[in-house]
Amino acid sequence: MERPFRLWHFGVGHGRLILHSYARTGEPESYSVLFGGVQAMQLHAMAYDPLIIEPADDEKRAEMLAFAAVPDRHHHRMLSLTLPHHRTGAGWILCFFATVFARPHDRNGTDARAFDDARCVQVMKPPGR
Repeated sequence: MERPFRLWHFGVGHGRLILHSYARTGEPESYSVLFGGVQAMQLHAMAYDPLIIEPADDEKRAEMLAFAAVPDRHHHRMLSLTLPHHRTGAGWILCFFATVFARPHDRNGTDARAFDDARCVQVMKPPGR
């Protein structure tokens, strides 16, 4: 997406990671990417601008699965994503799913943070799931 995304939240207990981008002036929605069941990740503290999410190639996927020590029998359940960035190189996330949400910009100029009123834009799951 052609806007800056920053690390917004990471909850270890549920393996929940959120990257967030505030709505700019005149834009009706902010965007968040929720990664669920995160097993391992390598991210940069700076903003991803723009945020690009791509499936990892076979070599990178194998590296990610080995790093996270995911048993072979669970490999098919894992989504391996890279976040290429022109200045910092690629970050990556190994998770069960990822969902992009659009959320309305509220009246006072701050973003609504609950996913209750969010619009699902895209769901990413492992191939064949």
